[in-house]
Amino acid sequence: MSYILTNTAFNNLGNKKKRFREVLGDIIQQDELGIYCLIVPTGRRIRALERALIRDFYTVHSKPTQQLSCYTLESFVLHIFNTLYPGEQYAIISDAYRLLLFEKAASASSLSFFSGNNENLSIHTIEKCAELLYGVRMDGIDSQSLFADIQQAIEDPDNISSHSIKDPSRLKDLASILKIYESYIGNTILDYPAVLQLVIKKLQQDPSLCQQFGNILLDGFSEFRVPELTFLSAFAHSNTPCACYLEYSSDNQPMFGNLNETFELLQQAGFLSDTIQDAFSTPQSSLFSHLREWLFNTKQTKSYPGSEDLITVLESTTVHNEVDSIAKFIKWKHEKENIPLHEMVIATRNPEDYSGIFREILPLHGIPVNITDRPKLTHSPLITAIFSILNLLIYQYQKKDIQKIFSSAYIRLPNTSAAEMYRLSIDFELITRKERLKSEFSHYNTETNWLNQLQHIIAKYTHNVNAFRTQNDMAKVKEFEGLLSSATRIYSAIETIQSLLPRAKKTCSTKEFLGCIQTTLQHFGILQSIEELPLQQEVLSEAFTSISMKEEIERDVRALKTFIDTVQELTFILEHSQTHTFLTFQEYCKRLQTTIRGAKFQVKEKHGTGITITSLEQIRELDFKLIIMCGMVDGVFPLHYTADTFMGKELKESEERHIRRERMQFYLALIHHSPIDFPRSYLFSYPTNSKNGEHLIRSQFVDAILKMTVENQTLCTISDTKKIAGKSDFLQAYTSHAEHIYYRLKNEDDENDNQSELKSIMTHAAYYWSAKGITERLSNPLHDSAIKTISDHKVFSVTELDEYIDCGYKYFADRILKLPSTETESNWFSSLERGNVYHSIFYRFYTYIQKEYSDSIVPKVQLIPAKRNEYQALLHSIAVEELSYMYYDHPFMELEKRTMFGDITQGIKGTLSRWLDGEIDSQKDGLFPALFETSFGDTYKRSNQIPPIHITNQILLQGKIDRIDISLDNSTFKIIDYKTGNLLISQKDVESGNKLQMPLYIKAAQYILEHQYNSIDPKAANPTYYSLQKFESKTAFNKKGDIEEKIQSILEKTDQEILKMKEGYFPVKPLNKASCTYCDFSSICRIYTKIPSLSEQFSEEIDPHL
Repeated sequence: MSYILTNTAFNNLGNKKKRFREVLGDIIQQDELGIYCLIVPTGRRIRALERALIRDFYTVHSKPTQQLSCYTLESFVLHIFNTLYPGEQYAIISDAYRLLLFEKAASASSLSFFSGNNENLSIHTIEKCAELLYGVRMDGIDSQSLFADIQQAIEDPDNISSHSIKDPSRLKDLASILKIYESYIGNTILDYPAVLQLVIKKLQQDPSLCQQFGNILLDGFSEFRVPELTFLSAFAHSNTPCACYLEYSSDNQPMFGNLNETFELLQQAGFLSDTIQDAFSTPQSSLFSHLREWLFNTKQTKSYPGSEDLITVLESTTVHNEVDSIAKFIKWKHEKENIPLHEMVIATRNPEDYSGIFREILPLHGIPVNITDRPKLTHSPLITAIFSILNLLIYQYQKKDIQKIFSSAYIRLPNTSAAEMYRLSIDFELITRKERLKSEFSHYNTETNWLNQLQHIIAKYTHNVNAFRTQNDMAKVKEFEGLLSSATRIYSAIETIQSLLPRAKKTCSTKEFLGCIQTTLQHFGILQSIEELPLQQEVLSEAFTSISMKEEIERDVRALKTFIDTVQELTFILEHSQTHTFLTFQEYCKRLQTTIRGAKFQVKEKHGTGITITSLEQIRELDFKLIIMCGMVDGVFPLHYTADTFMGKELKESEERHIRRERMQFYLALIHHSPIDFPRSYLFSYPTNSKNGEHLIRSQFVDAILKMTVENQTLCTISDTKKIAGKSDFLQAYTSHAEHIYYRLKNEDDENDNQSELKSIMTHAAYYWSAKGITERLSNPLHDSAIKTISDHKVFSVTELDEYIDCGYKYFADRILKLPSTETESNWFSSLERGNVYHSIFYRFYTYIQKEYSDSIVPKVQLIPAKRNEYQALLHSIAVEELSYMYYDHPFMELEKRTMFGDITQGIKGTLSRWLDGEIDSQKDGLFPALFETSFGDTYKRSNQIPPIHITNQILLQGKIDRIDISLDNSTFKIIDYKTGNLLISQKDVESGNKLQMPLYIKAAQYILEHQYNSIDPKAANPTYYSLQKFESKTAFNKKGDIEEKIQSILEKTDQEILKMKEGYFPVKPLNKASCTYCDFSSICRIYTKIPSLSEQFSEEIDPHL
């Protein structure tokens, strides 16, 4: 049933009690559009209404229409306000600034429930409070009424039925915030509820003011809030003709209960009611009448003839599969039923959840999209880039913000190209990771300490370059020259950034802050990067890629405009605030940060350019032939009710009103109140699993619509596994470019050579990604083309060989595929860093003393016990210098120094002294340190470089031997290898060939001594591992048996392993379970995943069409 509520002035116009569209037809015929104000619920409805009026008016009068007056109710109220208060100095705040005021009110409130032990609320709590309290204001409830309810609850706590307060402390906090917020509103700034109250007050004081706004028609509304009803009541007895059209069935209270209340309240206000009989004759209109009467109104099944052809329900496993199937359905409908794309709509409850996926997938199927979502400004990558700059002022140069600046595609430092910015991001990551620079350390998060720290690092790298050049270690020279260049570039970049930004603690005016934002956008290349995007778009050849780029450009431009508008609003209101004082740049940025969280930007509708994707409430009363509702899962359709839980007070019938509101919104999206002469079909889709793998339940609304339409619900629900003839054909359709190519190759008889080759590739690809193909590849050797990376001339390191023996697949993933491994960061010394410090100290100590000896073959360092104090002083001086190159603002640093140097006052012996005593004592066995850091086979070519050493025919080795001790008569040598952690290598591991370092280094040392030092041919003593953590040693081989014989057996076994490697054999076969404990690639090999049985493996074949 259709109802019309009118005032007396409207009734006096004559025969106007018709349906809304019929009245509009009469107005157009009489050329009276200029004297009417048309008020509808949504902006999209306004645009559609204006297009229809302009078209129909031109058809009748062959001339363009004059200015149309179409409004939403809110924009109409604002129009009246601007008319009635033209000279007042009011600023109407946006949603963004409103959030800032609520944050300010929360900070000024004494809160007992929400704050807890924290002084300030989290921004997420503030956003929730702001949303709830603004809704309370929109309902006409103020803080005074809330405090009155709280007082009643205190006086009579057991009588919850009268005051409905379940948590007084929670409600008291909310009322306190609202009271302070109300104190900000009214003098110079207003929010929409305050505007509405001023308008109501004016109209109630002088009803004749209503006449200047023309005849008023309202259509399409389902509910009004209490202040809005009060506003409309001002027109009930005015001389301004006013009519409100309501479409509902008074018998269907489960759905229309809220609207029935609205109808009764408008009658009480003085509006006269009348009915308008349905004049529908089309089958589609009859279906709408059926839904209006029965949807949600009965537990019985009320099928409607022919609805099986109009309704399809699609079940998909994931959101991506859902969107992909929707794309197929759209093309199927477009091609089979000739429905234009602009006459289709995809409606979602939250467009932000789906818009990105639709932007990604629909163009792949050749479907242009018209997405008119209203995303949050904080979700824009452009705004994220801008705030990575402003965060330097807010958080004092945190590491993550500097990294974002270097990595952002929107930011360019002056005279810096995009490639150079990318290089800076790599440099910054390299230096901060290597030097353990962490954002948590306070001394990094200041404007000057970054430069101080980098100066220290640059000095350290410069020293290392000079030191290694003196030692003629060109590999190290090149390494530290690269690090020095990176650190220097980072220093220069941060220095530039600091020169472009003001001091965070400097006070300024609002005008100066606004100027700072403008210069920041200019100097950091934000504006330039947006201007360059169209140039990038021009070089793109694919049409839909070009369209996608245009959309991204539009989103960036609109986000930037909204950002600038928000900054201007913030500075304007602050400047005109009675309590405003100068703030620091940091404080301005913090307020802007909060304000931006409440801002949204609108992506413009592109009428007729593709399929429309929008929110559910935006499609009511629009002429779409196909309506697709996606994401139809419980908790979204309908939304969960949570307001009372957060508020602590149960509003009257709030939950019932919520569910009726949800049902009404769903119903209005389905139907059209005006006669339509085309069939409207529907697709309801939902995923069964969330992104996190959680099972989702189908919306009760889907069950409700099926119950009221189709006789056999199973004939309407399809999925990937459930096929229905005539319903699910679109799922097998080839709708993307790749699918079309495959179809052509599969069905073309006269294939040329190129097609034949491509078909072979596609067939191989289908098998390659099948379960059987994956299993086969993991168990078979690599193909010849893939194992060329392991040639007969490949130079191995000991670490590589140990890794292959430990697990062939781990070697393959790490060394062949070069997959990235997980690097953990620590705020303190790692065992590797600690070992490197000691390693450097001992190297410098021995090479300094070695200068005193003049052995013509190889100088051997003999430590004299009488010089112990002199040696200790030398060790300490070297250690102090090495530690000066490491900058750690950490309480453990002093403890580390104390451990290293000891504490004489407390009788604590330092690790350096313990090591020195051990070195002096170890020389009793007749072996003396002679060679240090002996490198061979590295990639840097020098005149004195020792080339890779052929240990066997299969092993071409490179490496670095930490230390070689030799007897005075050159008859015996021993290898010393420093270990940074515990001595976990067992003699069994070495002798079985599982740990190859010592056997291979012994053979390498023999080669070096023979070929580099006048044919010395000493015998190898049992090599030693030396722990730099515990300062203890352990021999590599068991004392039983000859070492040379053991090494020969190990080499023969290793040759066989390398032959397997060169044949492409990389099995998922770890040496033991310990090999997998810290492996970065266990998620790929999945060795501990349950292996399915043969019947499970091959019970389902992969669809070759996919």
